[in-house]
Amino acid sequence: MTRRGVSSSFWVMTATKRDGSFSEDLKFASQSSATMVILMGVRKLAEISAEVSKYRGSSTPMAVIQNGTMQNESCIVGNLGSIGSGAFDIDISKPGIIIIGDVVTEHPSFFEEEVQRVLHSSF
Repeated sequence: MTRRGVSSSFWVMTATKRDGSFSEDLKFASQSSATMVILMGVRKLAEISAEVSKYRGSSTPMAVIQNGTMQNESCIVGNLGSIGSGAFDIDISKPGIIIIGDVVTEHPSFFEEEVQRVLHSSF
């Protein structure tokens, strides 16, 4: 969540309030440089990405982790702008954790997957 020289803080929040609207914390965290950890937001991934992109830009790194610490763990990395391209092929029926911020680039597969996205988008 943090790494010296990359991010010194993080916000943990739920994606939506009881009425289905976004929490004000989502907006405030988006305006900061802190890593964002969003719980219970997989079904609203595209909307969350669009909202955060207003403040951070579409190239901001993000990850979605499902079944964390289990044998069938899934960690998909990309950026806010890759949501609509189908790069985030996730099962929305399963819960997950959304992580947004520069620390996502520390994941070993981030640059490998980013290169593949660039190569495939140019065809």
